[in-house]
Formats: sequence, C-alpha cells, structure tokens
Amino acid sequence: MRYSAFRKTPPVLLRQFLPTPSVTSWALAAGYDGVVLDLQHGELTTESACALMRGVPHSRLRVFVQVADVDPGGVARLLAAGARGITLAGVETTAQAAALVAAVKPLGPAATPAPGAALAVAQVETAAGVAAAEAVAATPGLDALRLVPSQLALSLGLPGHGTWEDGPVFEAIERLAALARRRDVTFGVFADSPGYAARLIDRDLVDYVVLGTDVSLLAGAMRDAITDLGAGSAAPTGWRLGLRSAVGNARA
Repeated sequence: MRYSAFRKTPPVLLRQFLPTPSVTSWALAAGYDGVVLDLQHGELTTESACALMRGVPHSRLRVFVQVADVDPGGVARLLAAGARGITLAGVETTAQAAALVAAVKPLGPAATPAPGAALAVAQVETAAGVAAAEAVAATPGLDALRLVPSQLALSLGLPGHGTWEDGPVFEAIERLAALARRRDVTFGVFADSPGYAARLIDRDLVDYVVLGTDVSLLAGAMRDAITDLGAGSAAPTGWRLGLRSAVGNARA
C-alpha cells in the first residue's frame, strides 16, 4: 500500500459491502485505486468474495479483504483468488497481529517483501488497540495499520462520527501516523468524507485512505436525486411539498 504500489499520490480505496463485481468495476472506473471487500459486515462471504475477485481484470486487481478473525484456510482461499492483502479488524494485541501475518505469509515474513506480495493490515478500532499499536506495528511481517475514527470515538464514549479534527481521536491519528513511520509500516484511515480525507493527506498523516462505502455512496446519491427532483420553489406546493416531506421523514 505504499505510494509506489499504485502511483505517486496516496491510494484511495472504497470499502465494499455488496457482493457484485459491478461495484468493484464502477469504483475503478470512477478513479478509485482499489476496494476493500468487507466480509465483517454486509452480504459478502469468502465464496462470493473469491468469485468477485476472479471477475475483475487481473491487470487492475487492487482488491483487499477485511475479516473479523483469522481463518488460515479462508485467508489462503482469498489470496489464491487474487486478494492483494488481508485486513484484520479490531486488532488489540500482538497475538492477533502475529496470527494475521502467519496466515498471510505462511512461509514467514520476508525481510524485504517481494513486489506484489500479499499485505497484512492491522485495523485499529478501539482505545485498547491504540494503546497496543506500537507493539502491534513492531510485529515482524506486518505491512500496514489502519484506524477507523468513528469506531474509536464510540469506544471512548464520544459521538460516533468520523471527521475528528482535534481531541483524543485526532490525537490517536497523529500518534499512529508517527509510530507507523518509526516502524516502517504504512498507515491509513477510513474517511467518511472527501474533505476530511483531503485534509489528512494535506497534513501528511496518511499513506492511503479508505474513502466511503458502496452502500453509503449509493444511498446518498439516491437521496440527492430525490431532493433535487423536489427542488425548484422556495414555497413548494402540490407534489413537491409531499416529496420534501417524505425526504425529511426518511432522514429523521
């Protein structure tokens, strides 16, 4: 996930929940550098993820897979189908990181990973994960860390939004960015909005970003289409008034 693996700017990935290769193709066509297939949430399974990856042109295959726990057999199948790397969610211990590396790199962590070698990514989501991040990043063979600000906020008893500019969540981003550089691993953040992702990149805090989800982007586009349909009058009447009321109720 280093810049050279994609281009000279930070890679941007889409988090994908839906088990269809169309989403993957749309993301690549839109300019995303790749996708993270989320097997932890949504409808994707190991079987559907493998089938999806086999349907993506190999020359453009930059597909990562997120799992909730380490199943060496399942990881092997995902890698054989073409996964560029495996992300383990909710990492809080070095034992979890070591198990991830062992599954992704069964022949052992190489001192200098070969180009195109599968990547092991530890995703930090909790205060306990942040506390253990220095030791986790030192795990031999670990390639990258990723932080999910909204999940970390919830674990700290804060509102679960993902656009923190200060406070303990932002301090955690700064801390993980610094230790990732010390440990020579890459660091990324899941960002809810393009503006927030751009600010993290401009501050040189991240090596890559995961920007949005297929479900949230599709839902947002649908809401915007209905909202735009009902626009056009400061004092709406008739069907426009009913449409605006329906949109307001759906968002409440």
